[in-house]
Amino acid sequence: SATENQADVSQYGEYNTVELEQGTEGGSAEGNQGTVYQEGKENEAILFQGVDEGYATYNEAYIAQYGDENQGAIAQGFESGEAEENTATLTQDGYANAGTIVQGLGGVAKYNEAYLEQYGDENVGAIAQGFDGGEAEENTATLSQDGAYNLSAIVQGVGLYSVAKYNEAEVLQQGNYNEAFISQGLE
Repeated sequence: SATENQADVSQYGEYNTVELEQGTEGGSAEGNQGTVYQEGKENEAILFQGVDEGYATYNEAYIAQYGDENQGAIAQGFESGEAEENTATLTQDGYANAGTIVQGLGGVAKYNEAYLEQYGDENVGAIAQGFDGGEAEENTATLSQDGAYNLSAIVQGVGLYSVAKYNEAEVLQQGNYNEAFISQGLE
């Protein structure tokens, strides 16, 4: 288990990869903070809290990426895990970036907050809370994109036998030729 830990990673340059894990493989993550900062091109950042049948509660995850063709992902309560009262923030500034936030995949997501911001063109952003047969309750998801040809998707309580209630989802897009999808409580 991981309790009240803080981890910070900063990388400058191209083709860098960082994988930060707190409370994985059946473990629990409580009160942790993980921060990843990357500046450059074609970098990859993955931040796990309470993964692989793990339990994530009161955690904070931050990823900031500046540059083109970067990939960022935050997972809290992942793979049959449970995520409660977590906050995830992912910011990307550049061209053709991909950002994903997952809270309670195949499990339970309650009282979580997810914020994804992307600036530039041809970016893809996705937020999933209580996804793939999971339960999503009282979660907030905000996805904002500023640019052209961007794609955004928010799913809350989606999948067979899934449940979604009292959730909030908001997509803000400024620019041209953008697409947005929101799904709540769908099989």
